[in-house]
Amino acid sequence: MIALIVDDEPLAMKQLYRLLKESRMFSTIVTFNDAVDARAYVKNNAFDIAFLDIEMPIISGIELADTIQSLYPHVHIVFITAFDEYAVKAFEMNALDYIVKPVTKKRLKISIERAQLAKTSTKKEQTKKQEGMIHCFGSLAFTVSTEPHKEREVKWRTSKARELFCYLLHYRNKIIRKDIFLDLFWPDIDIKRANTQFYSTIYQIRKTLHTIHLDIKLTRYETGYQLELQDVLVDVDEWETSLQRLGNVKDDNIEKHLEMMGYYTQPYFDYYDYVWAESEKMRLQHLWLQHAQQIVAFLIEKKAYERAIKICYRIQTIDPYQEQIYHTLIDLYNKVGNIEAAIEQYSLLQKIKQDIT
Repeated sequence: MIALIVDDEPLAMKQLYRLLKESRMFSTIVTFNDAVDARAYVKNNAFDIAFLDIEMPIISGIELADTIQSLYPHVHIVFITAFDEYAVKAFEMNALDYIVKPVTKKRLKISIERAQLAKTSTKKEQTKKQEGMIHCFGSLAFTVSTEPHKEREVKWRTSKARELFCYLLHYRNKIIRKDIFLDLFWPDIDIKRANTQFYSTIYQIRKTLHTIHLDIKLTRYETGYQLELQDVLVDVDEWETSLQRLGNVKDDNIEKHLEMMGYYTQPYFDYYDYVWAESEKMRLQHLWLQHAQQIVAFLIEKKAYERAIKICYRIQTIDPYQEQIYHTLIDLYNKVGNIEAAIEQYSLLQKIKQDIT
């Protein structure tokens, strides 16, 4: 294996180098006292494991880990820190291991054994990236093309990591500046802590994406970060594109329109109540309501009243304060001779009006 050591404390770095050399597990050990130089090096050189000090000037170990993971997703990271075990918990990034200074031979042996085990597991887990779909209606979910009706179980390290991924997905294929993330997700903490939390969260996302095996790439650029989807679709895009292709509701496509209407199971990221997603949530909901109303109008024209009634109830579920749908239901129930149901809808409409005023 090839190891990389980055530590701005010369004595600590020499001690770790000596211990790694004595282990006889590494064919090459590359060392840097400067994280800036180390970052330049890793852009053009591959290795198997990186031992990174967390607290370093200019570029922290956590930021350097982000660079490494963006270039080499399968490189294992071991953080070296002077903090005690309790403080280390704040830096949890799902790294391979943490070692608290001073590094001992016994403790380092554990990290090396973990690296060997992880390397074997990684080779077994490495599979060809698969085609699939990301689902945004309701809650975040992932499926592969070979099993479109079976969601892949994804365990996010933190809810913040899941939300930041959703935000990247929301602006997929666009580069988002780091300061935008910091202002949105960590507005009330100092810049140093915010940076630490940001890079930690990015690292968590990378590790989680690695377990999904879909062709999703999180790329770091000089100006920011970009989530790139290769052969992975997004249900929101597919649904909206399908509606545009179908065009107006007609006899020969009504069943397809009904199928498309059924794909909208819940509003956009509705399960999480993300403030930044609210405008897109309302846009898609409005689009669905317009589509559903077009179908209702077509079914009424065709005198398919019972089918129209079912869709009206679905519209009420999505938007219970839309007055027109109550009038439509009253009219439909009168047409089918269900006066009791028509009266019930009239009563509900009066209650809705009272609630609004």
